[in-house]
Amino acid sequence: MDPSALPDAVLLNIIRHMDAFFLLVIGPRVSSRWRAQCLACPELDLSLFKSLKDEHLCVLLHRRSASHLNRISLRGLSYAITFRVIGKVAPGLNSLDVSECLRFSDASLQVVLAACPYLTSLAMSRCLRLTDQAMRFLGQVRPTLERLDIAGCSQATGAWMRPLLRLGKLQRLDISYCPKLKDADVAPLLASPSGRTGQGLQPPATGLSIQLPRLRSVSTAENEDMGEEGFEALGGCLSLEEVDVSHCQKLNGRALGLLTQRLTQLRVLRMQKCLGPTVNEGVRVLAGTCHGLEVLDVSTCRDLSEESLVSVGRQCPALLELVADDCPKAVTPATLQQLGASCARLTLLSACRCPQVTDAGLRRLAMGCPALRTVRLNGCSALTGAALQALGQHCRRLEALEVRTCCSIGDDGLEALAGLERLRAVDVSGCVGCTAAGLRGLVEARAARVEPSLPSCPHPGAPLGPVGAAPDRRGAPLGQPRDG
Repeated sequence: MDPSALPDAVLLNIIRHMDAFFLLVIGPRVSSRWRAQCLACPELDLSLFKSLKDEHLCVLLHRRSASHLNRISLRGLSYAITFRVIGKVAPGLNSLDVSECLRFSDASLQVVLAACPYLTSLAMSRCLRLTDQAMRFLGQVRPTLERLDIAGCSQATGAWMRPLLRLGKLQRLDISYCPKLKDADVAPLLASPSGRTGQGLQPPATGLSIQLPRLRSVSTAENEDMGEEGFEALGGCLSLEEVDVSHCQKLNGRALGLLTQRLTQLRVLRMQKCLGPTVNEGVRVLAGTCHGLEVLDVSTCRDLSEESLVSVGRQCPALLELVADDCPKAVTPATLQQLGASCARLTLLSACRCPQVTDAGLRRLAMGCPALRTVRLNGCSALTGAALQALGQHCRRLEALEVRTCCSIGDDGLEALAGLERLRAVDVSGCVGCTAAGLRGLVEARAARVEPSLPSCPHPGAPLGPVGAAPDRRGAPLGQPRDG
């Protein structure tokens, strides 16, 4: 097929997935139509050009139609870029990613803000040379900023948070992996006339003056000093829809309750490794308040009980994704039965290394959740081929399946998957009962392409994907499962 004959919509969709070298060098040479589309593409990712210098950037961009370019990624560039160049080639820029640019400093930020007056999204994660002076300038010059990522900035302290209160339109904030950020540093996010903080679980206060009224998403993952006061402050941002408090060492049941007791609009909660038996108290508060919850990640919450997860299934019928890896007490046949009875919209279930997951429980889940698309049950040793037969019979939309090291699963289970037309990825690594003949029969029985995997994977929690894909350290992002 002649690529020049593609419809505009299809052509633009293809170009959006190409790298900078294609957009700037190869694409414009295909035809005059491709040239126009490549030069008008609003997004440009230069992160692969690790040694990019000013003169190279000017050469690459001098033919661009500056009025169309509104997003640039310079992630990981090690050379000092004069950011005035960005302002010259893209005066209408509204999204810039300079994460992991080791030479990006306070002066660089001032240049960027002066050259890009329409900037609304700024990612500066792991820019280690930034100080509180940069944040003060950001709060003064760009109060219209909507998205800010300063994850991994080792110099971030409470002095960084106070200027952020001037960003009245801020919607997304990532302050994860900031080791110097203290518990009380997050408290200014909520201003209460009564000054009530740390008073325990109480009914919603009236007359609250929310400093960031449009804040929708916050990540404080792996901040070791975040405690009850900080979590209560986050819970006062009533507009929050997405929260990530994973690996916060002080996150216990009481802190979780303070965080969620007023967040009635919460849709996504990531709370990996919330330790201690008090976690069940917080989960019960969550289930009783956040009835619109769609995504929940409770991985490695080893003390989470069956009753707590059953209450989530019963009171959160809108649940779309549940990640409960390494929760040996919580994921049981009763839990799966409750999910099947109440959460008919569930599309992703991950319950790896949960020994109480059985064929009967999975059958109840499959019967009640026909919309399941991704299932990860690695290390669930009690499963047999009957579990795969239940998925093959009831979950006709299944696209990706992981059952690594489930030694009792054999070729009879693979045979039951042959009728799933949407199935694209199957991982049976370590399933000694699955033979090459069984996998070959599965592939031959289907017209669509399946990616079977027999070799063992290097990381048991790696996201499901094509054979040989590099595992992601943090796993698949909630809301965007990497299901091959």
